[in-house]
Amino acid sequence: DRVSVMTRNSLVATLVMFACWRVGTVYAPVNFNYKGKLLSYQLNDTQPSVLVVGADCAQAVHEVLGETAVGALVVHRPRPSDHDFGQGEVPAGFGAGRRVEDFAQVVASGGRPVAVPRGYADLANIIYTSGTTGPAKGVLHSYRWINQYTWAMRNINGPDDVVYCDLPLYHVGGAFFLVARACWNGNSVGLWDKFSATAFWDRIRRTGCSTGVLVDVMIPWLMSAEPRADDRENTLNKMHMQPLPLNHHQVAQRFGI
Repeated sequence: DRVSVMTRNSLVATLVMFACWRVGTVYAPVNFNYKGKLLSYQLNDTQPSVLVVGADCAQAVHEVLGETAVGALVVHRPRPSDHDFGQGEVPAGFGAGRRVEDFAQVVASGGRPVAVPRGYADLANIIYTSGTTGPAKGVLHSYRWINQYTWAMRNINGPDDVVYCDLPLYHVGGAFFLVARACWNGNSVGLWDKFSATAFWDRIRRTGCSTGVLVDVMIPWLMSAEPRADDRENTLNKMHMQPLPLNHHQVAQRFGI
């Protein structure tokens, strides 16, 4: 079975990802920016038995659900105490005619699923390409692939590292290069739903993150801030920059990486 998840809430996506692997299903996340034909195409291509959807994406799913064969829905409705409360509403009549469960109730049910033995070559994920040269293609990842993809970074992580992640969990960078890789070394993860240039250093200070990934525009945004005397007073000690900028040495020098 394939289990798809579509939400901006990265904690929900993380819980679903590990749950899929534990019970032996396939993790198949959906880009939370998709709507219309892009969304219905992926759902029909993946054919998930279950779609976990956040209130933030429920309207987009509601508009295409009739064009898909999704059999069951698990809906994440943020509570007032949740950080993503108010980011979307579940439309009236959502999932009519299909099985609909509440994510919080499922989590609180106390069930303990049996761990299913998995082999190196077993299918773990279906992650879709960006679709720049045609319809997005679902790439099949085995458990061995996750192991090898994260191998280099795992080997420069120490047991006390805290991994910073603000990349989306529908992409290999956030889901595997950052979150899944932390499991091998027992590292903690500081997890956010999106990058923020203004909140970045406060997040690092609050969580003590020591490693992570800076991609593309994140680097010039951080470097364009007015230099401060305490720029180097942070817990970061190693960062993966991709694509590697020409000024990578200056970035490292300024922030003490």
